[in-house]
Amino acid sequence: MSKRLIGPVALLLSLTFVTSACGIIGGDDAGDTAPDADVAVSVEDDGTDASATDSEEVDASADTTEDTVVSPPAPASSSYSGPSLAGLDVVDGLTFTVTLTEADPDFPERLAHMGFAPLPSAFFDDPVAFEDAPVGNGPFMMDGVWEHATSIRLVPNTSYAGATPASLTSLTFNIYDEVCADGYLHAQAAYIDLAECIPAEQLSYVADDFGAGYDRSAAMDIHYYAFPAYLWGEYPLDLRRAMSMAIDRQAIVDEVLLGSVTAADRAVPPVLSEFGSAACANWVFDPEGARAAFAAYGGLEALGETPIVLWHGADDTQAAVAAAIAGQLGDVLDISDVVIESRPSTEYLDLVDDQLVTGPAQGEWTAGYLSPLSFLEPLFGSGSSSNSIGYSSSRFDQAVANGDIEGAERALCDDVGVVPLYSGGNHYVSNLGVANAFKDVRGHMNWTEMTGGDTVAALAEPQRLAPPVAKDSEGLEVLETLFSNLVEYDHRSRRLENVVAESIETNDDGRTWTITVADGWTFHDGERVSAYSFVDAWNWTANGENAAANNVYFNVIDGWDSLNG
Repeated sequence: MSKRLIGPVALLLSLTFVTSACGIIGGDDAGDTAPDADVAVSVEDDGTDASATDSEEVDASADTTEDTVVSPPAPASSSYSGPSLAGLDVVDGLTFTVTLTEADPDFPERLAHMGFAPLPSAFFDDPVAFEDAPVGNGPFMMDGVWEHATSIRLVPNTSYAGATPASLTSLTFNIYDEVCADGYLHAQAAYIDLAECIPAEQLSYVADDFGAGYDRSAAMDIHYYAFPAYLWGEYPLDLRRAMSMAIDRQAIVDEVLLGSVTAADRAVPPVLSEFGSAACANWVFDPEGARAAFAAYGGLEALGETPIVLWHGADDTQAAVAAAIAGQLGDVLDISDVVIESRPSTEYLDLVDDQLVTGPAQGEWTAGYLSPLSFLEPLFGSGSSSNSIGYSSSRFDQAVANGDIEGAERALCDDVGVVPLYSGGNHYVSNLGVANAFKDVRGHMNWTEMTGGDTVAALAEPQRLAPPVAKDSEGLEVLETLFSNLVEYDHRSRRLENVVAESIETNDDGRTWTITVADGWTFHDGERVSAYSFVDAWNWTANGENAAANNVYFNVIDGWDSLNG
């Protein structure tokens, strides 16, 4: 089924840029206005000098005049030979065009997602082997290879072309099976410098344990239980409704999570939407409604001796939430046989992807860019490459296509394909050797802006480690340090800014875009970053044969349907 993420983007968090039919306008003043629609406008330049050509080095002492004409560099060669998107065309070595299926003035926001990162030729030589030692263009680079289940060590990229090079002497991610509990304890013992997860039982003590080293920030994520579609025969609608309405989300927030998060009765987190009424009654704690739905299902007699099985990753907080839900199912529905299954993070995600979990599965989803629809469609769109639970609804898909956020949520709520639990805030702790730590609304730690020496942080084992295929938070966190994209959001202001892009322009209300890559960017192996570095990467990811997790983000580009028939 064709999927298109179009339509208006609602409430972009008081971003300080203005979108128009012509592009994105930089500027700090809220009163900035858009120019006439026939004028091409670029995303604000990041200060990268793009005057040098591919074939000649510019002498800073040379006499230049306004009449000097610098020829564009010769086109780089392509490293990809598979099927391609009709809407991608290379103009020259630093310029390419993108044609969308429909006009979308907000298209540049999408480009902040890691799935749009450039790739070197080394990736296409062996995509699988690439993941053990990814070669990016970002502020950090690999120091050796990914030591699975042990560590990932990074060092600053001394040839980084961006405005903010890495300040840390090195960054090592120590990998833990129990990242929340063990990471926190190791941070307490100063064995590591930073931990991004605080166990539920430590929330009362974290301020005393770390003082000024404890911080929190807003997050645009949702924690939920999902009913995989292949289990709907065992968990029919009335049972799903009963279980959802039996969950007292506010009690879990107050008693288990000590008020550190927000109870959720919608699928879009509050930082991305104006919370009004609940999407539907199925996502609201209602003991009487739960018992009525359970009776319609057939009650304990229909359930028989088959237990309810709740799945989650190896995380003390998720375990505490699962135990609380099990207790509430007993209190409200008299269900006493509830089994809780836990697995290490990567193993658990693989089981979900391979449709091997045997009951409702806890999950967490964070938006890749600042749009409510981008939050919903990748996770729940029919056939989406990130839709691990197999949910499919033409009503949901049509609402997304129409830009109807509330309609999409209502469809999801009526089906009870997912049960929202709470919207999290970021909580993290650091020791005295680290300064300026901050985690933004997308859950990205500002590793590049952080100061300190050899820094060690806690991380669960990543599932995948290449931009086209990584969707887990652990893999994305590492990749954010290794790759720089065309545009990126500032961690604190949430402003979209050029990084690798010199300009992103449109003259037709957002149907066709011309993207110019700033000159001077190279990958960690010295290969030049060119227009083909993006076009090849996007074509590979959009090609359905490659089964890339981030394939869905390319569905607005002309020709995507033919590559994913």
